[in-house]
Amino acid sequence: MFRFDKDLKVYLHRAPVDFRLSINGLAALVQQALGLDPFAACVYVFSNRRRNRVKVPTLTVEQLHWLLEGIDIGVVQRHPNRVYEHAG
Repeated sequence: MFRFDKDLKVYLHRAPVDFRLSINGLAALVQQALGLDPFAACVYVFSNRRRNRVKVPTLTVEQLHWLLEGIDIGVVQRHPNRVYEHAG
C-alpha cells in the first residue's frame, strides 16, 4: 500500500501501447521494456499512439487511494451533506 506524496516515483513508458493489453501485458512491459519491478510502490503511465489517451484514470486523490485499497469506486456514493439546526 502506498500513498501519493513527494517521494512517489512515476515512470512513463514512452513508446505507444496497445490499450487492449491486460494488466499482465502491461506488467510484462514494465519488467521487460523499463527494467523495473511491476509490483514496486510506483506509478506506471502508458499512452496510445496518438498521445490523446493515457492508461491512468482521472480520479481524485481520495478515489485513487480507494482504488489502490481495492474499493470499487464505481459503486461508492457519498452521503448527502446535512445541515442541522440544533443538536438533540
